[in-house]
Order: sequence, then structure tokens, then C-alpha cells
Amino acid sequence: MNFLKKFVREILKKNDEPIKKICACCGKEVEAYDPIPQLYIDMAKKFGVTKNTYEMLSIDEYTCPHCQSADRERAYALTIKKLFKPDDNFKVLEIAPRPCITNFIENNFKFAEYKTGDLFMPDVDYKLDITNMEQIPDKHFDFFICSHVLEHVDDDIKAMKELKRILSPKGCGIAVVPIDLSRTEIDEDPACTDAEERWRRFGQDDHVRAYSKQGFIERLKTCGFKVKEYDKKIFGERAMIENGLAETSVVYLVA
Repeated sequence: MNFLKKFVREILKKNDEPIKKICACCGKEVEAYDPIPQLYIDMAKKFGVTKNTYEMLSIDEYTCPHCQSADRERAYALTIKKLFKPDDNFKVLEIAPRPCITNFIENNFKFAEYKTGDLFMPDVDYKLDITNMEQIPDKHFDFFICSHVLEHVDDDIKAMKELKRILSPKGCGIAVVPIDLSRTEIDEDPACTDAEERWRRFGQDDHVRAYSKQGFIERLKTCGFKVKEYDKKIFGERAMIENGLAETSVVYLVA
């Protein structure tokens, strides 16, 4: 736990207001979030990674034991609550849907028209290739969630342009990828198929690139998006601690 979190805790304790962990996705009180799966720790050690330099990765407080939301998904829930009111009527598409987000939207936004899409997952509304979402008309959705998808896609720029195409003029979306803050440039090679080399270079065996912060933002802007960063200044320190978020956590809101 870093100094700032300790400081805030001490202030609240003095005011007789202890901080409880409350998952933004499921709304349940959490005694403790579960750490990231050991596989990721082991692979990082194998390739000499000794420090967590990812922008949004809370290694020790990763998973909600109730709804299985990752820390990033709890950050999405906080973001969505700031963007929409419970009685808002809007069309939303989630690429590679996660049950914790599905339940969060259905439980909190009764009038939202929620749709899902993926190339491989069963029981989605759209069986689609994110680089060519021909099933979806132009400007159809008011909101989308594209989380940890683009690093798997050979042509991420084409996918970003498709996300821009299906977004309504006043709409917005969450576009998030793993960002290594120690990187100054994007490293990518879709032709690389060796699992260990992918772990070493890209952080996972099914990734084809590793993003730098500036590189990711520049690509989004190249595809026509305006980019806004939702971070601790917007969420507030209390919500960050309640949800076990890393101090550097950022949700990229694009429009």
C-alpha cells in the first residue's frame, strides 16, 4: 500500500470513518480483493520483470471474490456511473463481454439496450470481427466498451476506425488496453507466434503488441477519436481505495 493510501486511511480513521471495500460492479462489501493469478507473477519473474509498470494493474487487489471483476472493470463501473443516470435510455455494445459488466449494466440501467459482440465467444448478440463489423450500421451505438481486446488484433487501427464508425455523433466509449508506462513506443509483431516470445515482448501469449501510453493515445486520435482520461482526480481517492485501484489507473473515454 503506498503512502497516499496510508495517509487517507489515517485521516478517515481519525474521523471514525473506516474505509470499507465495496465493489463498484456488484455493490457488495469485500473483506479483501484477491491477488492476480500466480501465472502472471511467475511469467514476469521468468522474463526478469521485477516491477509493476502497468498503468492499471493492482496486483494485490485484482479480483472481486463475489463477481470476479478485475480492477479495471471496477474502474469501468465507476466511469459508467458518472456518464449515465439510472433511467437513461442508451444503446451500448460490449466487445468480448464480461459477466460482471453485463450484470452491472442490466442491474443499474434498466432502460439501456445492451448488446454483446465477439468473434469466438458463444451466446453473443453479434458474431463479429472487430476490424469489420459489417453487421452494425453506422452511428448505431451511443456507448461501447472495448477492454483488453485491441492488443489481440492484428490491425488495431482498422478496429479503432470501426469503433468510431458505429458510434453515434454524441456517443462515447471506453477503450482500454494494457499500457506499460516504462515503454516509450509500441512494440508489435502480429507475425510472432511463439508463445514464450509473446510473453517476453507483449506480456501474454495471445497478445500481438505491447502499448506505450503515448502510442495508444496517438492511434486513437489518428482514427478520429477525442480522448479523455478518467483517473483518480475524477473518481476520488475514496472510490480508488474502495475498489482496490492502483494510483495510476486510467480509463480512456473516447468520442
